Amino acid sequence: MWRGFFNTTKKMRAEFRSRWGVYLTSITVRGLRVKIRFSELRDGGSYYVTDDKDIINALKKEPVFGVDYFVFKEESVSNPKQVVPEQETVDPEPDIEAIESVTNINEAREYLREKKGVKIQKLNTPKSILKQAVENGVTFPNLK
Repeated sequence: MWRGFFNTTKKMRAEFRSRWGVYLTSITVRGLRVKIRFSELRDGGSYYVTDDKDIINALKKEPVFGVDYFVFKEESVSNPKQVVPEQETVDPEPDIEAIESVTNINEAREYLREKKGVKIQKLNTPKSILKQAVENGVTFPNLK
């Protein structure tokens, strides 16, 4: 959905810094609200790096710019052509095994625990069960 939304020509890169450990903000870019999350730094504060000129300009126009965050570094970036060597191949998608005998979330939990050796602590919600299924290369097509 977001592919193609952001500007892919890399002409400028900006790093923003905040004094807060983790900083979240929401900005308007091309008429849409976009959530921005600053990542925590080890020594305190947080940072956000982007190559998108529209996001850079939107962050600078926010009323909290200069108060909650600031531009730490801004630089021009060239866009070199990327050459892929011929011997390099892309790995095919991993084989995903369809387990049709599993029809509910509890059966999925037990299957992952018994057959794939996933610890029960990682299978505490339906979302985490489905995540573990993907990570272990299985899917449950008859899951209801």
